[in-house]
Amino acid sequence: MDLSLGGCIIKSTTHVHVDDIFYLEIAIAEDEVPIEVAAMVRSVSVRGIAFKFLRKAQENKRLLAFIQSNSGSTSSVLSKSVQPAISG
Repeated sequence: MDLSLGGCIIKSTTHVHVDDIFYLEIAIAEDEVPIEVAAMVRSVSVRGIAFKFLRKAQENKRLLAFIQSNSGSTSSVLSKSVQPAISG
């Protein structure tokens, strides 16, 4: 629903807790490999799950280019299932 360099908000029925860590796949186009980012749950509300990206999103050139090209417009980011990170 909302995507920025700092994080994103998604709608999901997955039960999560604040501070859970996930690897998210952001599908920007059907014919492109999804962008993979590690993110931490910051909050959960009726609006959705708010994630904060763990690594500096500015370093992900594909994510930066996608956000810049879609700034000011509602993007149609395709979503895949949220997969929890495996902590060791």
